[in-house]
Amino acid sequence: MLETCEDKKNKKQKLFSMVFISIKRNSLKCDCQLQAEQREKNLTDMDRMKTARLQDLVMSSMDQLVEHVNETRRICKDLLNQGLLSEDKHRTIVAAPSTQDRMKQLLHALSSKGQHGRYALYRLLQEHEPELILQLEHAVYVHVVKQKLIESVRQVESVANRMLTQGLITEEEYFQVCEEEGSEARMHAMFTVLEQHGMKERDGFYNLLFHCEPLLYRELEKDRVFQMFDVDKENNKLVHLLLEERWRELESKEKQVEKEKEELRKARNCLKKQQERIDQERMQVLEMKLELEEFRRNQDEMKEDVNSHFLTGRKEERMTGQWEHLNNNGYPVPVNENNVLSFN
Repeated sequence: MLETCEDKKNKKQKLFSMVFISIKRNSLKCDCQLQAEQREKNLTDMDRMKTARLQDLVMSSMDQLVEHVNETRRICKDLLNQGLLSEDKHRTIVAAPSTQDRMKQLLHALSSKGQHGRYALYRLLQEHEPELILQLEHAVYVHVVKQKLIESVRQVESVANRMLTQGLITEEEYFQVCEEEGSEARMHAMFTVLEQHGMKERDGFYNLLFHCEPLLYRELEKDRVFQMFDVDKENNKLVHLLLEERWRELESKEKQVEKEKEELRKARNCLKKQQERIDQERMQVLEMKLELEEFRRNQDEMKEDVNSHFLTGRKEERMTGQWEHLNNNGYPVPVNENNVLSFN
């Protein structure tokens, strides 16, 4: 069966369409690969921008890291997988008897890796010790914004009171802060106290600003996130995502605080009702006491009346007996108007 011209034309069109689709698919694939490489390059460049600030945090907190990091073996294993530790060095560090010794050897080993090693350690600490890293960031940031805190914090006594309640400062240090006149003088005294303590107390101070200075805390936390990443505040999507996540955390904290406030209000209302009942019962007891005193007075008056009546009756009996005795003996008996014997 011979093909018509129309069939040949259709076949050619189908063939050209298939070739065009294949070329377009390959082109799109190349574009996607280029975009992925570009995103990876941009991410790497952004990480390099972050590294300068993050390595400062690691270097300035080496003592705290040695003291508080617990997941040293996991961190060493990840560094081994990343090629930042050799097999021999990994075995040496893991064989150390305590976490402090392992962390000291790990920091010493990474000192030769430069900026890349410190940044890798920071990322692994974020993964394995997130709470510790957050405490370190807060502790460092408190000193970065020291002057702003001195000028802005007004509820210094409330912060100091909460720190005393949580055992972050001693009673003597609390009075050392509160005895100063004015908020700035108290904040200077607060930083004098914080310099005598470590990471835990500074982190506690920063977190307590959320309760005592919520607006200031929001502003500081936003600036802290920007400073930690050191990127464009308007154009970088990663920072906005982090800020949104942090904002949700703050909203969650605010809801928790509101819930605690509501529970405190309920407890206060309950205590108020109990106080009213106690006052009412106290009034009832007082009334019963007054009634009891009145009853006792009446009892005393009745006893006095009974005793008086008894004495009067005895006196009358005695007088009557004397009258009869005198009459029986034949003596004239003078009497007075009340018919009472007179011995005059």
